[in-house]
Amino acid sequence: MRKVILVPTDFSEICGNAAQHAAILAEVFGTDLCLIHALNHYSRKWLDENSYDEDMIREMLRREASRLTLGREIDVQTLMVS
Repeated sequence: MRKVILVPTDFSEICGNAAQHAAILAEVFGTDLCLIHALNHYSRKWLDENSYDEDMIREMLRREASRLTLGREIDVQTLMVS
């Protein structure tokens, strides 16, 4: 069974930096990477409507995965849960 590094993200700069470090570790150790964005159902009332547009979140995950694979031999999966 292949090992996977799970990387939660809220798309902030801090999470982006953590994802970069995780991508380096994934390449060094030969593991896969899984980017996950989770949105608590109860948090939605406090967020801007655009903050939880599912199509936009999927696109942001896809872009982040592409950024992390640039110049690296790693497999990045994405997952959105709410």
